[in-house]
Amino acid sequence: MEKPKRGKPKRKEKRQETSQRPMMMIWAVVGSAVIIFIAITMFVAAGPNPGGESELTVALKDGRYLDAIDLYSAQIERGNNLKEAHIGRAEAYYAIGDYDAALADYEQALTRDADNPEIEYRRGQALAAANLTEAAVEAFSRAIDLAAPRPPAEYYLALGRVYEQRENIDAAIEQYYLYIDAAGDDAYPEMAAYIIDLELQQLP
Repeated sequence: MEKPKRGKPKRKEKRQETSQRPMMMIWAVVGSAVIIFIAITMFVAAGPNPGGESELTVALKDGRYLDAIDLYSAQIERGNNLKEAHIGRAEAYYAIGDYDAALADYEQALTRDADNPEIEYRRGQALAAANLTEAAVEAFSRAIDLAAPRPPAEYYLALGRVYEQRENIDAAIEQYYLYIDAAGDDAYPEMAAYIIDLELQQLP
C-alpha cells in the first residue's frame, strides 16, 4: 500500500510556525524589559512621597502613559533629575508608539550621559521600532562596545533581530550565536533550533 505523501504547503506552514515562536519570545522580553526600565526610572525620577507611591508611579502602573508624560514634562520644566526624567518620558512615549518623541528624549539623556550603554540600547529599540534599521544597527553596536567586555545578552539579541529585519541573515545568525554564548543557561531553549532554521534557509 502506498504511503500518503505530505503536502508541501503543510510542511511549510509548520516550519513557519516553529520559526516564529522564538521571535515572539524575543519581542516579549523586549516588552518586559521596557516595563522594568520604566519601573526603575520612575522611582529615581519621582521618588516616593510620604503617603506612599508617587503620582507618577501610580500613573505608570496603571498604564496611563499620557499622564506620566505630563508629569515627566513638569519635572523637566523644573530642571529636576533631567537625565532620569528624559529617560522616563522616552519610555512612556515608546509605550504609546510615539517613537520620534522617544528618540528626542533619549538623545537629550545621552547629552547628559553620553557613554551610557543602556540609554544607547533603548535608543536602538526606538530606532528599530520606527523602522530606522540602519541607525538601529549603529546604536546597538555602540551599546555593545560601551558595555564591553560583558555586554548584556539582550544587546546581541536585539542587534540580531534588526539584522534580520534588514534581511542580512548571516549577520543576524552571528549575533544570535553571541546571544547564546552571553546568555548561557538563560538563553531561549528554542533559539538554537531557530538559528539552524535560518542557516537552512541560506542554503542554495
